[in-house]
Amino acid sequence: MRSIAFRLAEASIAALRFNFRGVGNSGGRFDDGQGELDDLAGAFNWLSAQPAVDPGRVALVGYSFGATMALGHAIHDDRARALVLIGLPLTWMALPPISDCRPWLLVVGERDQFCPLPDLHAFAQGLKGDAMVHAVSGADHFLFGYETEVVGVVADFLQKVL
Repeated sequence: MRSIAFRLAEASIAALRFNFRGVGNSGGRFDDGQGELDDLAGAFNWLSAQPAVDPGRVALVGYSFGATMALGHAIHDDRARALVLIGLPLTWMALPPISDCRPWLLVVGERDQFCPLPDLHAFAQGLKGDAMVHAVSGADHFLFGYETEVVGVVADFLQKVL
């Protein structure tokens, strides 16, 4: 969500928003998630190396497929201090057991057709860290009309944990 990046910038939190390969004006083609993990790793490395960015205060934020990629990256890279996964499509994926002590924010529409709320609660309970689930009342997976709430929850969370 573009509005999250703008809100974070307003709160003096650096945000890098990018398209995966083959999305929008990005070159390349969809690579079943493997190349997209490489895209995310490259973007994360680049952002973390910027002189104005404190690498000890970096989080990963992803929505839907981006949440899947953020999770996949975080499993192998512990440099992100926190994780925000919005609309994690649990019905599309089999998750390995995850033991992670970082703060997590899991945002979901209460009527999300790809991320059933009970499944997300079960996922959150399996994490070792401080996992918070925020269900957006009335919203489905696409969160149309609920962007302001989502942006506020994400910005508040990151301001507290970073």
